[in-house]
Amino acid sequence: MDQIHGRESKAPSPLRSAGALQKCLINIDDEHWFGDTVSLPVVDPDRLAYILYTSGSTGQPKGVTQNHRNVLHYIRVYTNNLHLNAADRLTLFSSYCFDASVMDIYGALLNGATLYPIDIKQEGLAGLSQRLIDEGITVYHSTPTVYRYFVNEVAQTSVCDLPADVHKLESMTPS
Repeated sequence: MDQIHGRESKAPSPLRSAGALQKCLINIDDEHWFGDTVSLPVVDPDRLAYILYTSGSTGQPKGVTQNHRNVLHYIRVYTNNLHLNAADRLTLFSSYCFDASVMDIYGALLNGATLYPIDIKQEGLAGLSQRLIDEGITVYHSTPTVYRYFVNEVAQTSVCDLPADVHKLESMTPS
């Protein structure tokens, strides 16, 4: 069993359950996957894709289910609004457990773009503007709170020379 916070966990370990997933994983580096013999699973659009746990406005935790059709619709709208393509470089500030990460992860994955995970808890915001420049980030997406801190940091350091072609930077109007 795995140890979580000093206690034994009966939850399946990703390493232990990896064997069960082996038949579902496709390594595109293996040449035998190329050709006419590839048989990918068909997923019903109404089948469950994930469950988002939220307390919503009630304060009571609840699970909200999302099916594959809804996820693809959500990403298609996001893609079309920002005109995402393979040349884009998207930030990933949110944990994959947070619903905001869905648009970042699948927006990059389904458009052939590059995803840049950034751990602002560990790295802080001090060098963020320079990192966006260095990495050539074209799509910035964060919570409004992080965005406000980022804008304040940029204003204090006078680092405002983000590339002129970063037309897709998504911003929120401070309230």
